[in-house]
Amino acid sequence: MASLDLARPDGFAAGAVIRRVWRSGALGGFVLRGAGLVSKFVLMVYLARVLPPAELGFYGLFTAAVAYAVFAVGLDFYTYANRDLIGRPEHEWPARLRDQGLLHGAGYLVLGLGAGLVGAWREIPATLVLLFCAILVCEHLAIEVYRLLVIQRRNVRANVVFFCRIGLPAYVAIAVMLLHPPARSVSTVLGCWLVGSALGVALGTAPLARLPWRSLRGVPVDMARLLGGLRIAAVFLAGTLLMRVPLIADRYLLDFFADRATVGVYTFFFGIAAAIPQLLEASVVAQRYPRLVEAHKAGRLDELARLRRGMLREVGLVTLSLSIACLVLIHPLLLYIGRVEYEAHWPVLLLLVLANGLSVVSLAWHYHLYAGGRDRAIFAANALSVAAFLIAALLLTPRWGIVGMGVALSVAALAQAWYRWAASRKLTGAAA
Repeated sequence: MASLDLARPDGFAAGAVIRRVWRSGALGGFVLRGAGLVSKFVLMVYLARVLPPAELGFYGLFTAAVAYAVFAVGLDFYTYANRDLIGRPEHEWPARLRDQGLLHGAGYLVLGLGAGLVGAWREIPATLVLLFCAILVCEHLAIEVYRLLVIQRRNVRANVVFFCRIGLPAYVAIAVMLLHPPARSVSTVLGCWLVGSALGVALGTAPLARLPWRSLRGVPVDMARLLGGLRIAAVFLAGTLLMRVPLIADRYLLDFFADRATVGVYTFFFGIAAAIPQLLEASVVAQRYPRLVEAHKAGRLDELARLRRGMLREVGLVTLSLSIACLVLIHPLLLYIGRVEYEAHWPVLLLLVLANGLSVVSLAWHYHLYAGGRDRAIFAANALSVAAFLIAALLLTPRWGIVGMGVALSVAALAQAWYRWAASRKLTGAAA
């Protein structure tokens, strides 16, 4: 019988194919992103099993505050800076990155002062305030480094940073709590989060160290560029802070109208549903949007339309698949957790999956507007979303509790998606 010689030029070089796939980062990126997604499920399920709902509620409030503060301290300056860096030769990067670093350093000082004042006012322990600040700084730096690696097309390194920030802390925290039961607390999770984010920063900045930093000697800080960038980013910052209002107000409103245990139950289901946009934004969306910007800058409108349609199709299919997986797996997971508090409220997951799915699918239209410089339309979409959320949440949450909050988030996501779609269609018509 004839055999296939894998070493022959006319044969199927399986080893070479595997090596090319691995070097391209596609396989490694898929594994790391998948592991990051799984970590969100595993951590939430494990914490729900071993922690009281009230303690999980505290964790939800803490993570929501960090997530919101990351955008406040970063000033959304990357929306200007990264769009400016795309297509530029790397010898122009050091001055721009230094100036951006000085800007963020000032933000950290303001953050530290504000956190200290809030801690004193609310009588929060100093150790918790310091931990919050440390996590916030490392988390923000890891995110900024990840974004720079993406626009540099260093996808392998970017995926490693993503895993260090998202997946590694969860797995390490679970391992520690399994091996040492007295460590089963939120403090263990927060400590691992800090270490993982710091490791991601260290690994992500290594390629940036090879930039020609010596060229900065004698180059002054470009205040005009910073101020101009801040004026542009201010529109995005206001829109982002608006867009994130539902993702922090939901837990704090539930804490006000209900109790900390209710926040814990909500945090569990939201953590499951939120894994969908987290995976897609870190993989599909982050890899696609630089191409949209490049196509718009080059005036290749046909390519821009094709990229937008492809992004929408890919995001839609993956979102649908992940949503179905969430709903199929939830009942076995609830049996494993064994707490009646979660079993009684599982239908809210339907609403949270819908809200997160609408939000991530509409990112195809959002980045079309971003590439086209339609910053005001992006702001308007976020403002409409927040208005819809606040009205629905204040009307429904006092009466329906968790379910009312789920409805409010779904209404907000639908309003945002509709406006993004309408504005994207308008932009397409104006460019035709």
